[in-house]
Amino acid sequence: MVDGQEQDGAGPAGPKPGRRVQFSSDTKPGDGEEAAQPSGSRSRSASPGLGAGVHSTPGLDFGEQMLPSTLATSSCRVTFSEWPMHSLPKLMVNLRRLHLYCNVQVHFIERFANLELLALYGSISQSAITGVFERCRQLERLSIKAECDARLDLSGVAKCPFVNGISVPVSIFANQRDLLISRPHQQLIELTQCGRNSSLAVDCLRSIVALKGDSIEAIQMDCGWLGNGAQSLATMAMGRCTRLDRLVLGNCDFGHMAIGSLDLPRAQRHIALNRCHNLTDSHIQDIVQRCPAIHELSLIEGPLLTGALLHNVYRARAEMAVGHPLSLVLTNCKSLLAAYKTVFAEYWEPRRDILKIEFVEDESTPLEDVQVFFHGPSLDQGSSEAADPQIPQIPQMPPDA
Repeated sequence: MVDGQEQDGAGPAGPKPGRRVQFSSDTKPGDGEEAAQPSGSRSRSASPGLGAGVHSTPGLDFGEQMLPSTLATSSCRVTFSEWPMHSLPKLMVNLRRLHLYCNVQVHFIERFANLELLALYGSISQSAITGVFERCRQLERLSIKAECDARLDLSGVAKCPFVNGISVPVSIFANQRDLLISRPHQQLIELTQCGRNSSLAVDCLRSIVALKGDSIEAIQMDCGWLGNGAQSLATMAMGRCTRLDRLVLGNCDFGHMAIGSLDLPRAQRHIALNRCHNLTDSHIQDIVQRCPAIHELSLIEGPLLTGALLHNVYRARAEMAVGHPLSLVLTNCKSLLAAYKTVFAEYWEPRRDILKIEFVEDESTPLEDVQVFFHGPSLDQGSSEAADPQIPQIPQMPPDA
């Protein structure tokens, strides 16, 4: 099935809500056409040559294709000529974003000449990905979510001058890390399936930091796959990220490791520690001391944190006299909430110029894999692709209360 949204007048600010078109291999002539028409419009007869019951969708700029995974294999009894795969580029001449949930071994993706984002949730053959690099010269983001052959050659990406975001399994990244790290205008590298080879993933992250540490703007990492917990962070030498604005770590096992021994970067604006269940008061106090420039510290589920932490953080910030308050955003930290409520009006409210404490509901999305963001004009100014739900986002600073 193909599922997309037709955008009317979409511009640089991002796509606008539009009409929805759906069709499948057994759609009869004319079936899909009415679905593509707005309410009250007159239906047209479809061109039988397209094979999907749809005459055309020239304004379509986003689509999802979901087909049986066996369709692209030699064991499938249905030939591709019976499916609308090759017809799609004719129907969607302006398609910009494509998410594929099937294995791809034949050439048709490269016929989407305006493609900017390609997300693959099934495997892809070498010839098919080479064809994409040869002809999709507007491509900006490439995401390979499935566990493909580690030998898949992505060197053709050099022919796509606008590619600024890569998401690939760590096994593929490891074999061509120098090529993928050194892409000009790089904004994002995402490593997936790190848990399948944690030592290789750590080595790849160490390579990214070594080659582009001074260009890294943000790091988001689910640390659950780290074989040695926080101790593995120390081997990445993230302290080299001297311009890092934001650091987000989830499910990190700090154990008895001291923060100073982990060589973590001194983030300039935002630090978030999500569901790190053995995080202690001393860990947080060390982070506050090491990162005086941060504006926000977010903690989600810290069962070992105590009410004394609030007073210790306040005193540390008051002594540093950094010139701006620290927003301490707490979620599911029950002991801290109880301590805060008891003396809020007479103690914490007058001290918000140094420490602003906020308790919020847990609406966060659990971290997955590893995302490394780099300084670049598109991330600073925003772009239409920055809002795509498949692209990991840099955590944003909330406005001051």
